[in-house]
Amino acid sequence: MSILFRLLKWLVLAVVLIVAIVLSWLRLGLDSHPFYHQRAAAMLATVLKHPVQLEHFQIQLIGWQLDLQLHQVQLAMVTDDRQSLPPLELDTLNLKVNILRSLQKRTMVLDRLQISNLQLDLYQQPSGAWTFNQTAIKTTQAGLSSVNQAVLLALLQQQPDLVLTTRALLRLHGSQGTKLVLHNNLINLTQENGVVVISAQLEFDQHGDSVHIQARLLQDKENLFANGHCYVVSDGIELTPLAAMLKPNFMVKQLRVGGQLWLHWQNGQITQARGQLDQWQLQYDNYETRANGKFDWQKLSDRWQLQLTSLEASLNGQPVGFTELAIAVNAHHIITRTAQLELNQTVPVLNMIDELPAKIKQPMQGLAPTGQIKQVRLLMARKKPQEFLFSAAMADVGITAWKSVPEVAHARGHIWLSRRGGRVQLDGFPTNLGFPKLHDQLWKFDHLQGQFAWHYLADRYRFHSSLIQMDTGNGLIHGKLSAESPRRGS
Repeated sequence: MSILFRLLKWLVLAVVLIVAIVLSWLRLGLDSHPFYHQRAAAMLATVLKHPVQLEHFQIQLIGWQLDLQLHQVQLAMVTDDRQSLPPLELDTLNLKVNILRSLQKRTMVLDRLQISNLQLDLYQQPSGAWTFNQTAIKTTQAGLSSVNQAVLLALLQQQPDLVLTTRALLRLHGSQGTKLVLHNNLINLTQENGVVVISAQLEFDQHGDSVHIQARLLQDKENLFANGHCYVVSDGIELTPLAAMLKPNFMVKQLRVGGQLWLHWQNGQITQARGQLDQWQLQYDNYETRANGKFDWQKLSDRWQLQLTSLEASLNGQPVGFTELAIAVNAHHIITRTAQLELNQTVPVLNMIDELPAKIKQPMQGLAPTGQIKQVRLLMARKKPQEFLFSAAMADVGITAWKSVPEVAHARGHIWLSRRGGRVQLDGFPTNLGFPKLHDQLWKFDHLQGQFAWHYLADRYRFHSSLIQMDTGNGLIHGKLSAESPRRGS
């Protein structure tokens, strides 16, 4: 019996050795024959739904998995309007084929697809669209919305268990000569219950910055990116070149952003964005803004709205004077709200803004308000921003005498402002009033109640009051105030 077992053992070893020799010969010999080059390219083209050319390839059998390594692969690319572009060149394309499932389905079934040393150069057209080919900028205005998706959709629809890994170098060339380089980018793509999961680690060429992206895409037959959400995390990235590519109406000198961002989109439109801003530094024109805090942006059927909380922000080093802000924009108006505003900080910030209309800036500089206001609301017309209505509750406000408006200290009540004038309602608390033309000291009242209003007329300023009630401590005074002064140049 021992001799029989030895013969069987040697027989099995001989068979294994022969199979190994045959497989090694196939690995070395298949690549040298043009027929197998064409067969390998045809199989890959069937999977990717794109014409493919390759320089050489290697095959290795590992268990029930066939490992294909394709080198110098060229993938034919076209734009949305079907114009041909130079082929996408891949240094190495590694495919792991599931043999059993491929036999069952009678087509190539991939377990993993890995792209190595992928280099992409994207060029921005004057229209803002992007193309792989710099020469195509002058010949086409088509974008690349379907170029990348065509390959991915074909793979995902045929290979539901596919794991795709890419390590790539990406260069973005702006139409104005700016350039942004992302290198050593690792991107993984898998599927979970019909949901495409993309995990990416992107590294920027400047400052060693990096960002991590985790996206979940709901599959669509025509548009892979139509619906989904993603989570973005970064300690801080320099986005100055990217900001220049977006072509804002101002000159961006520096833009650096860090924090966490969650995005949700439907039908290709972003509907919600929220997160934590740990770092925001923007230098443009003559301004520098810094900020950190939480944000929540939503797009609704008739408006979009933004909420900022736990906010610390400054303009040119001056704190803005509020820690929370809500902005809503509809078809006709922009509505801004905040719970509390420190005028000692906010007014200097507003004075720095050169673009602020003179009819807002001039009274603000003349009155020089101080103190604290609450329940602040600013309503502006989108097409005519000079048409505005400002309202707030005054907690402890003071203003200096300006034009026909008296000096006020420790005012409590409500205030309304517009481009045509303003109105103040005092609610009966101790308040000081001053009329420099009548008396050089403030008049102190234990109780002051009434309305004061002023108007900017064509040729003069007009100030008047309702019937006001004043308590001097020695008795009550009732009366009305009225004054006018000519406008400069009238």
